[in-house]
Amino acid sequence: MIKIYIKKGRKYEIKKLAWLLAMVALVFSLAACNAEGQEGSGDSQEVSIGYSGPLSGPAAYYGESTYSGLEMAAEEINEAGGFDVDGQNYTIDLVSLDDKYLPNEAASNAQRLVQENNASVVFTPHSGGIMAQQVLNEQEEFLIMAYTSEPAITQQGNSLTVAIPPRYDGYIAPFTKYAMENHGKKIALLPTSSQYGKDWTSHLEPYWKEQGGEVVFNSSIDFAKDTDFFTILTNALENDPDVILLVDLHNQLLRLHNKLVNLGLKADLLLWIKRS
Repeated sequence: MIKIYIKKGRKYEIKKLAWLLAMVALVFSLAACNAEGQEGSGDSQEVSIGYSGPLSGPAAYYGESTYSGLEMAAEEINEAGGFDVDGQNYTIDLVSLDDKYLPNEAASNAQRLVQENNASVVFTPHSGGIMAQQVLNEQEEFLIMAYTSEPAITQQGNSLTVAIPPRYDGYIAPFTKYAMENHGKKIALLPTSSQYGKDWTSHLEPYWKEQGGEVVFNSSIDFAKDTDFFTILTNALENDPDVILLVDLHNQLLRLHNKLVNLGLKADLLLWIKRS
């Protein structure tokens, strides 16, 4: 029997959304604290929150989904009358820019959001864009809300970065233990060709081997160029893995899963949903 482990499901989505709403409320409060005119004036003031993420291209589904969560939170807070900080009432103006999943675009967008929209906070859901923004955010004095599990984000020592999800290197030991004890020690690695995918596998591969496991296949997938996946998936399955690790956006993973089933998947399948 094939068992599929997916870190995404109805209950997970609901819990994640509720947690995201709470985090967004905190972000808005931080933005208000950094806004001009903090003394209570009796009139509601508006604070701008910036979003830079992929709203077009291969990662558009991920970027749009993330932005929709922020949008829902902002609407909910505004409809409830905004929020108060030190006696001053604030409402939220959420401003989005498309960075096409490109780090240089994310950095440019952050500057635009700060200079043109007076944003005190920029929410970015991919590690490459976040690290590009970290080059300038302390000088420009804006807070980065980093929606990524990439450990390098917190290792930068940037004083104006808040990492939202847990670091992915904290997942490697328990996932390895569970996979080996329940399914076997032969793993095929099929990460995305992005830096995130490379970093993820560079952490997992040596640890897997240290625990007595065998990496029977390791090849990255470029979702911007590859569309069929037949050759790479066939090669992975020919090595008879017990577990297959996929690292990328969840909508891309579903495409890969369907292909694997059509090819006669026999391995237990561990899907990892990319947080960029």
